[in-house]
Amino acid sequence: ARNHIWGRLMSAKLSRINQAYYMARDEFLGKPIDADPEFLKELQQVDAAAVRRVAATWFRTDAPIIATAGTIPADQPDTAEGK
Repeated sequence: ARNHIWGRLMSAKLSRINQAYYMARDEFLGKPIDADPEFLKELQQVDAAAVRRVAATWFRTDAPIIATAGTIPADQPDTAEGK
């Protein structure tokens, strides 16, 4: 996952127009010039235990929710109303 984030960050800044966009965005957000290297350094410190700890704080696993998009076919029961 770390390599994926690093690769996405690097490929997003390949073209000059993207570099200009991210420089303007970072300036607007008040980030320092060296924000990317600092972010990547902090990213290297993330391990599986940290992800589990944060997931336990923010994600509920005791009551899963199943959501769909679209219409329910006529031959399928409507489980949203307990039918």
